[in-house]
Amino acid sequence: MRISLHHLAITETTPIEFVDIAAALGCDHVCLFVKIPAGPAAAFPYVFPRVESAEAARELKMRMDGLGLSVWNVDTFMIQPGVKIEDYRETLEIAALLGARTINALNLFPADATAAAAQTLGSFSMLAAQTGLTVVLEWFRYSSTKTLGAAVELIRLADQPNIQLNVDILHLVRNGGRPADLADVDASLIRYAQICDGPMDQPESAQSDEALFNRNFPGEGEFPLVGFVRQLPRDAVLSIEAPVNRLRPVLTPMQRAARAVAGARRVLAAAAGDVR
Repeated sequence: MRISLHHLAITETTPIEFVDIAAALGCDHVCLFVKIPAGPAAAFPYVFPRVESAEAARELKMRMDGLGLSVWNVDTFMIQPGVKIEDYRETLEIAALLGARTINALNLFPADATAAAAQTLGSFSMLAAQTGLTVVLEWFRYSSTKTLGAAVELIRLADQPNIQLNVDILHLVRNGGRPADLADVDASLIRYAQICDGPMDQPESAQSDEALFNRNFPGEGEFPLVGFVRQLPRDAVLSIEAPVNRLRPVLTPMQRAARAVAGARRVLAAAAGDVR
């Protein structure tokens, strides 16, 4: 199973520094933040290093080609009221120039606006298809799509062939799911998964910080990671999204990334031979 490193793991690095680290650790792919347009999405309160222009994307793609590395996923399309789909053309151009295969999507519509969310997701997916990109829908606690079942239903309602799931073990566990739940999902929807680790029980007050800044390295918590990997198709990409910012004072970005990648490889080794 191919390994990708997500930039969320070491956000104090620039995109160039990040891809150099991922290549040095032998990753197959990376996941990057890219420019998001002005408007509702720009109000997102957290600042992450982003590839902000077509020129920067071309330069970074050349560097990655030399390193034998490619982009799998880019973040993020916000499914929310007031979003203008056409404003994302530059974002999609940057993603395409990077050679990305997928673009992440988050549903921020009100909980009672599922039909509007599905229409917006479907419209964006049609635009993404023009640049050859698949949209991966990520469900999570602080969105209106909180569970695996809700994500599958939203994809069904959007009714576009280039929408799949972003299957993140953190969001599966924190919303009451189990790896076995994936067995009931059409395998064609699962080509991208995100891995990290953590305690099985986490206070609600700590979960937002956990999601964005302080997870655990794979294999250094209580999540059922081996069972999770065994439910993934063999051709899925496993992205390591494991920010452990509390260790910034004592571990360099390279050291934290190396620990995350080594942990993911141990999980894959333990799951080998019994992958869906």
